[in-house]
Amino acid sequence: MPAEAYRPRRPAATLLHRTVREHLETYLARAGCDDDLRPRVPPHVQQAFHAYLRCGILAHGFARAYCHGCGHDFLIAFSCKGRDICPSCAARRMVETAGHLVDQVLPRVGYRQWVLSVPKRVRWHLREKPEAASGLLRVFLRAVDASVSIPDWDRHGLERLVRYCARPPLAQQRLGRLGDEHLVYRLRKPTVDGRTELILTPLQLLDRLASLVTPPRVHKHRYCGVLAPNARLRRAVTATAGPAGATLQILEQAREKMGLAESETSDTGPRPLSSDEGERRSLPGRIAARCWALLLARIFEYLPLVCPHCQAPMRLIAFILDPPVIERILGHIGEPTEAPAVLSARSPPQGELSFGQVDGEPGAEAWPEIDQTGGGDGWE
Repeated sequence: MPAEAYRPRRPAATLLHRTVREHLETYLARAGCDDDLRPRVPPHVQQAFHAYLRCGILAHGFARAYCHGCGHDFLIAFSCKGRDICPSCAARRMVETAGHLVDQVLPRVGYRQWVLSVPKRVRWHLREKPEAASGLLRVFLRAVDASVSIPDWDRHGLERLVRYCARPPLAQQRLGRLGDEHLVYRLRKPTVDGRTELILTPLQLLDRLASLVTPPRVHKHRYCGVLAPNARLRRAVTATAGPAGATLQILEQAREKMGLAESETSDTGPRPLSSDEGERRSLPGRIAARCWALLLARIFEYLPLVCPHCQAPMRLIAFILDPPVIERILGHIGEPTEAPAVLSARSPPQGELSFGQVDGEPGAEAWPEIDQTGGGDGWE
């Protein structure tokens, strides 16, 4: 497995990030006044948007990885760890969920995917009322598709299936700009009426993203039957869970080369990570390094915490949060010392003040509803 130089992501350069920071305050100010937008934006949705704008921005703080062998180092920006809006954090959660289920929960038996489609009017109740989702697990409302099956020996296929089921609601690479006032989202499959794209204004895009934010203390995945948390047979059933042989080999090589012992996440307290200098680290630091590095090794099959110059293990030696120190370090290495500006709220244009609709602009009734099931007229 090769050691490659860590390439930080640049969220501020993406169209989604630029759209959110340019129109978020306008959306929040007009949410309760515009009939085309939701009547109010809950606090947890506002928090998710603001956390996304800070995610991956070095000016808001970072960790420093350092090689004691040759002195090579790099900076890792903090993430928001959001569940819905941030494409990067949602993708990480997808891979983390799939890895957890395959490695520790799902036994080595055959599987079949059951896809249940429900009417759109019911989906709000399923999202906002957990008791409704529990009842739905025992009822088939409209249609069930069971065409996908995974044999017991195909753990790679099972992990891919779980990733698909836990995928983020928005694929950032399908979002594009259509002129100065509209965005276009390319669908993975045509809708029932033949459409392959959704045309949205920036405020409509933010409104749809707001509807996808999961409320706090609400689980996105449910475990039933013998996999339920309190099931008496859960321990016996999950005893045979484990990754594919190739994945296990990749993880073992990554742990060995990056100096991450398998028992590092135990609750026995700090342990030396290497024999040289008896280096010790706190439990949260070891867990953070292990999760981040092993997830990258699992997805891309390269080792971010192995020095690309001398092949020695690298360590996270500092977490920088003090603004003056952040500014001094970023200025020294030539990185932007300030976060991208979030534009203030703007007043609505003349066409939205009932002075007449702009020619060629589609009416509000033309915008379709979002379907998160992957079919119909949804994001997928």
